[in-house]
Amino acid sequence: MTPRRRVLQSIALSAGLAAVMLMAFILPAEYGIDPLGTGSALGLLALREPPADVVRTVDGDLVVEHRSFELKPWESLEIKFSVMEGGSLTYRWRATRPVVFEFHGEPADGPAGFAETWRKGEGTDAAGTAVLPYAGKHGWFFENRSLETVEIELTVAGFYSQSHLFRDGFVDTRPAGANP
Repeated sequence: MTPRRRVLQSIALSAGLAAVMLMAFILPAEYGIDPLGTGSALGLLALREPPADVVRTVDGDLVVEHRSFELKPWESLEIKFSVMEGGSLTYRWRATRPVVFEFHGEPADGPAGFAETWRKGEGTDAAGTAVLPYAGKHGWFFENRSLETVEIELTVAGFYSQSHLFRDGFVDTRPAGANP
């Protein structure tokens, strides 16, 4: 066999293999076209569909709020945001000293006093995004268990209607984005 003939055979074999791979794997996974039935058999057709809950459309305005708090020794506060079901809060908080914290939510139609805790601990900072499973008030409890004053900076972005600050037996409710 001549070298030229071997090269031509290699090209033909490669083109044939590429065509089979295109029809067996690429078309089903990328375009939902399954001429050989391999996409269905191997589950490749599901790769074409994006996950249903990755992008959500939300009514309302995006609100970004920055709040600062001072906690004296053994003082605490709670700040919550009224969020609709499936809404989210992206947040960052920082404290000058370790504080006890708890991130939780209260369903709008839940029993009085019920709250579900998602994260708690002690620390000086946290950041993330919480996708909230139900409409209600969601937010943080902070407590200073030291003998020194602590400053807390909280930045929250999301689609919410009100913020509620619970401190010293009082509640300060404000429209979304109304910084003090």
